[in-house]
Amino acid sequence: MQRSLPEGYRPHLQVDDGEYLGISFFDIAPEVEFGAPRRAKASLMYWPDVDYTPLQEGARFKVKEGSKTVGLGRVIRGWP
Repeated sequence: MQRSLPEGYRPHLQVDDGEYLGISFFDIAPEVEFGAPRRAKASLMYWPDVDYTPLQEGARFKVKEGSKTVGLGRVIRGWP
């Protein structure tokens, strides 16, 4: 089933088996075909109270909805 990502989609990201990191996606590129890679920006929802350092450039992460993994990704540019 194909599903679009709405602005403000708020899953968690998880690097390896680490902590769930709350984010909010925005500026989401349109999907060209099902399963094709997409670019999006993410706002760090709980920074500075939560340590987001696992999301460094090059890190691979799981997109989580509760305990379910719904996607995979890679950080292509970290925050300043």
